[in-house]
Amino acid sequence: MTPPPGHGAFCRCYVADTVREGGDHVLIEADAAECAALASEMGLVAIAGLKGDFTVTRRGRSALRVKGELRVTVTQTCVVSLEPFETVLREPVDASFAPEPDAREVEAKLAYAAKLAGADGLVLSETPDPPDLIVNGLFDLGALAAEFLVLALDPYPRKPGVTFAETAPEADLTESVSPFAALRKIAKPQESGGDL
Repeated sequence: MTPPPGHGAFCRCYVADTVREGGDHVLIEADAAECAALASEMGLVAIAGLKGDFTVTRRGRSALRVKGELRVTVTQTCVVSLEPFETVLREPVDASFAPEPDAREVEAKLAYAAKLAGADGLVLSETPDPPDLIVNGLFDLGALAAEFLVLALDPYPRKPGVTFAETAPEADLTESVSPFAALRKIAKPQESGGDL
């Protein structure tokens, strides 16, 4: 779940009650300072831009659904060459918000369903995420965007075209340095002579 509105490096809070019945189209964009703060928080070299294009619709009396796309350009460090490189991410977003009592109830129901499935030996392949929180009537699309960015990042980023260097197989290395390798070479000619 996202932190309460107003916390974190990127905050875009909106009043839940103002969302129209037909839904609202919301565009958000992080400024340079927010991009720098997010990059620092996530251990990235840089974030050049972060934009969210969302549609917010009502779900029932008090819940909201957010669908859209997150577009962001990040600079990461290659785990192989240690060089910085840029990646453009386009991440689909589909999430929900609910007031805390409703969100806790949904979370408890999801946990109970997972427990029942585990008792029956089943694996839930598609377990929906619990809703993010509407706190004091506010929902935070900035924190939601940051959450989806974290999920979209490759934990082991590799610059395109860079590959790991191949090393010699361990078995061959052992054979070449083994003291028994020299004895085998000496023993083979004697075995073929048949005098022993």
